[in-house]
Amino acid sequence: MSKKRNKSSKKSSSAHFPLVNVPCGSYDVVIVGGGASGLASAIAYMQSYIRQTSHASASHLAPHPRVAIVEAGKRIGTSIMRSGNGRCNFSNASLDLSRYYHASFVKQAFSALEENAEVPSVLAWFEQLGLVWEEMPGSGGLLYPFSKKANSVLDVLRKALDAYGVEICEMSLVETVRTDSKKAFLVSGKTHKNAEEWVPFTIEANSVVLASGGITPQDILSEKHLAYRNPRPLLGPLQAVPLVPISLKSLDGIRIQAKVMLEGLAYREEGVRREPDTLTSRSQTFTLRESGAQGSGCRFEEKGEVLFRDYGLSGIVIFNASRYAQPGDVLLLDLMPSFDEDKLRKILHERFTLQKESPAYSFFVGFVVNPLAEALLKTAGIASDAVLKESDIEKLVHVCKAFPFRIEGIADERTCQVHRGGVQPEEVDPHTMEVYSCPGLFITGEALDVDGPCGGYNLHWAWTTGLLSGNALAHRGVKSSLSDGAFAHRGVENPLSGNVFTRRDAKNLLSDNTLVHRDAKN
Repeated sequence: MSKKRNKSSKKSSSAHFPLVNVPCGSYDVVIVGGGASGLASAIAYMQSYIRQTSHASASHLAPHPRVAIVEAGKRIGTSIMRSGNGRCNFSNASLDLSRYYHASFVKQAFSALEENAEVPSVLAWFEQLGLVWEEMPGSGGLLYPFSKKANSVLDVLRKALDAYGVEICEMSLVETVRTDSKKAFLVSGKTHKNAEEWVPFTIEANSVVLASGGITPQDILSEKHLAYRNPRPLLGPLQAVPLVPISLKSLDGIRIQAKVMLEGLAYREEGVRREPDTLTSRSQTFTLRESGAQGSGCRFEEKGEVLFRDYGLSGIVIFNASRYAQPGDVLLLDLMPSFDEDKLRKILHERFTLQKESPAYSFFVGFVVNPLAEALLKTAGIASDAVLKESDIEKLVHVCKAFPFRIEGIADERTCQVHRGGVQPEEVDPHTMEVYSCPGLFITGEALDVDGPCGGYNLHWAWTTGLLSGNALAHRGVKSSLSDGAFAHRGVENPLSGNVFTRRDAKNLLSDNTLVHRDAKN
């Protein structure tokens, strides 16, 4: 009986291992990474190719372009499915471009898309694909699919990929991208063919799009010698320690609306309270510094939901603060952002008048939850069983408006939404995403050292760079084909409009110096 069970279990494990389409042969375009920017680039390339070929000479038969998306994971689009807690906040109607890291480069790319009459805007593009969305009321522009399901976004992308005949090669890890003597690209790696076997592969491509996200290893492009910065995780919870030794375990799970202020200087150990002009930055103008350099004053300030955890702090506003936080920085929580200091002082004085001779632990009853009240009293240096004095009111005002934590770093890198680092923007043309020093190589999305806050910023960047690179790829491919005398119009039409888009074998149509296009079996 036991043997049968084990045998069945083994067979079941093998049976459920996904079928893998192994990359092989030669391609017009190989896209490394099946995230948002990679999928957008593949679709935009085919759309632009179709549009351009409809105006080309009909002297020869043109092959169907062969495009492959090579994805290391089990499925394409997993990052899309995780976004927005599974609802996919895919864009933002009120983007503030200054909030991006390397904002000047981002502005150039967005302007390039806006000014390119051939390429639709991100929202117009999704409308063409069939996505229906709506703006969440009072959210500051957050856009979600109408279904509130990330599947809806991925489904329209998959539908387009299938219609255009794009090959999907999942569980295939790219290790190197290099060029050969004919200036073609050689993409090498290994495919997890089954539960026990990895199969090496090397494929050729006329063009390559590196869309492998924020953890793209530098080794992939080792021969290109591009300026590069090792990625570090961002947009995640922060490991933070209260500056007064209170138990975070007692606060674990409590959610509050707070204003988060990130100090530019590390905490000075002489005591909790510093001079007013250095402890808080409420009098200073809010600025976001791209460099994140240490300095006096407030580097980040934002109001939103904060979630206390036993390791520190979480919540969207904390995720955003993580883009600027450095170990040793001081993070201040204004626990009562609805009241300015004068208003809060008045409220606390009125409560004191009504509760004279009462123990301190009862002071906040009906105002804040008990665990937080105890933490406030301890931070202010007030014993919970002591009788509150009028002089204690000022201490409580200060603590309520500037509850202090010291940042130790990212709490859980696995939960982070983006990485900062990768190829530096100065290596890439912001109008096309093509590497200046390596024609035919394009870098998109998070593989570039660009990131934005929560709220659709990073996905919008991914779609934008995907659209720009896809359009540029098509222009490059058509120009090359026409100059070789190998390209021709075949009456190719858009399959998404209901017309048939056939693929034809083009062996021997191209010269010996050009990669052979083959019909791909998906």
